[in-house]
Amino acid sequence: MDLVVVDVADLADPRSPIAQDAVSKALGPHGLGALAVRGVDGYIEARKRLLPLARTFGKLDVDVQRQFEVPERHYQFGWSHGKETLEDGSPDLRKGSFYANPFHVPLDSRTAGATRTDDNEADANLSSAHNVWPTREIPELEPAMEHLCELMRATANLVAQTCDAYLELQGVSILQQPLARVTVEPTAAKGRLLYYYPETPGEASRKDSGATGNWCGWHSDHGSITCLTKAMYFDEEAPGDVAREVRPQQDDLRIRTRSGREVVVQIPEDCIAFQVGQAAQIESGCWLGATPHCVTLTSKMHLSRCTFALFLQPAARDVLQSPHPRAPGVPLPIQYAEGMTFGEFTAATLNMIYASRDSTTEKVKQDAKL
Repeated sequence: MDLVVVDVADLADPRSPIAQDAVSKALGPHGLGALAVRGVDGYIEARKRLLPLARTFGKLDVDVQRQFEVPERHYQFGWSHGKETLEDGSPDLRKGSFYANPFHVPLDSRTAGATRTDDNEADANLSSAHNVWPTREIPELEPAMEHLCELMRATANLVAQTCDAYLELQGVSILQQPLARVTVEPTAAKGRLLYYYPETPGEASRKDSGATGNWCGWHSDHGSITCLTKAMYFDEEAPGDVAREVRPQQDDLRIRTRSGREVVVQIPEDCIAFQVGQAAQIESGCWLGATPHCVTLTSKMHLSRCTFALFLQPAARDVLQSPHPRAPGVPLPIQYAEGMTFGEFTAATLNMIYASRDSTTEKVKQDAKL
């Protein structure tokens, strides 16, 4: 099953046969779960400008990196390394993340004048006011991330409008909460710049002995739309101070289809890839399916990996409604209950994840406010 690639110009009319065929084959009930869009003006340069900065930040002195940690926001702004856990419960030291909300969108009047609730507080916690940029150490990071994110958001809007048209053609009523809304007012958006450290000899030994070795374990995003770049790889054993990009024959991103088949996804360098999250699966009546995916360790020990993801999701106070008719034979996420807000769904998702890793209830309550 190949990755569906569509030109951005073909999404200008969301009801066109080309646009509808692309979304149906890529994101529909029998699709791979990912769609690639090419032809976005300025994207190739924007990707090359931002991704190497993940390596730049990842190689800063630890004391400098710690200046950009934001523990009071549960490490979901600024730098995070070793704060998350792997599937076996151990600290995730394989990758470092730099988080920011790249859109300077003020909280709307519903939140500004609303009674203080957990969901309203969660929305406030996602505000771009909490960003921490390394303006002295890497001054180019902020403009590079904001520029790439705007290209991704605008393209995601076209994808989302096409998805909304696809759902209407299936007879699904999405008039109250169209998927495209998360691309128009991205108050809860989160950009994540990732640096995957080279494999250590110990990890190589465990992998050779048959142990699972993933840079990022199997999971489905719980938001609405995830925008992805193709990763860039760097040779960390190359002489000199200038990073040397290398191009492995095979990428490390894998997707599990609805039939259970694992597929290695090759995102073209000139394409933005889009995946669907669980919130969109719920709100589409399962006609759009969340995409289980993981990142496997590269076979080359000396290679590092840099990539970027933009997560677009509902406001925490938005109620997730699952319309009818639902796609036959496709279940809703097990943590979902009718009438949940997205904030409550996030809490239930984190509770399910951390409960399986012997985490505490208090940590779940804190992380649910992200």
